[in-house]
Amino acid sequence: IHNAATVEEKLAIYGKRQRRKYVVYPQTWAINADRWYQHFTKTVFVPGLPASVSVSEEDKKDSLDWAELRSLVCEVLLQEHYYQRKKQPKLFRISDQGPAAFMTQLVPKLAAHLASLNPALGFSSFIGSQISDPCCYGHTQFHLLPDRVKRERLIRLNLTDQIDVPYRANAIGSLFAWTGAQAMYQGFWSEDDVTRPFVSQAVIFEGRYCAFFCYQLNTLALTVEADQNNSRRNICWGTESKPLYESIEKQDVKGFNDEVLAQIVKFLLNKPKEL
Repeated sequence: IHNAATVEEKLAIYGKRQRRKYVVYPQTWAINADRWYQHFTKTVFVPGLPASVSVSEEDKKDSLDWAELRSLVCEVLLQEHYYQRKKQPKLFRISDQGPAAFMTQLVPKLAAHLASLNPALGFSSFIGSQISDPCCYGHTQFHLLPDRVKRERLIRLNLTDQIDVPYRANAIGSLFAWTGAQAMYQGFWSEDDVTRPFVSQAVIFEGRYCAFFCYQLNTLALTVEADQNNSRRNICWGTESKPLYESIEKQDVKGFNDEVLAQIVKFLLNKPKEL
């Protein structure tokens, strides 16, 4: 693999090494699962978000029409609430009937509304054809937690200290896999570690609560042989879960959280900076 001339040849050779593998699913309801996921992926968890993606007072005063964005999100919430909640969902299928439909509609609507700020859609005579895909880095993931790890269920089981654990476990597992895949498609693997960090973001949604995470992949050397003298650690920043809204009563969204909306928009508008 080291002697392969191109990334394509490396991946072809690596793919021939078929062997039994352990599969670690990102969504789990195991107790303290986030600690296991940190160990599996050699990741350090840091509470809070980096300053570059945290919402500041300047962000709230920019040219965005926040009232219109809030109205757009409330419209999607009310539409989902009216059409999807007409009958009682089946056991452990509440997410399919409500939150999944909401997230499926919300992200495209926000992306379309913010399209004028997308540099890829600026005025240009270039048709966009490329020999290889220029979009080789991931931007933002959106995940929906399964019904088994709902907050109300954990509270009933007297496991309030485990409420945010599934969010962290989901973020660490998914973002490590995503950034790791991006690194492998650029020629890196466990025996040929990354020479630059790979970063991505994630929004973990539970139906009413959101948590935000950023991940920086610093190493793929996780095997026993490659990890002997490796001092690098991967880093995951994350917030505690916060409600997007309090309730929906009589076709009105109560207690809408502008801070959560601002953070979603901040994630969507985040772009790399040249150093």
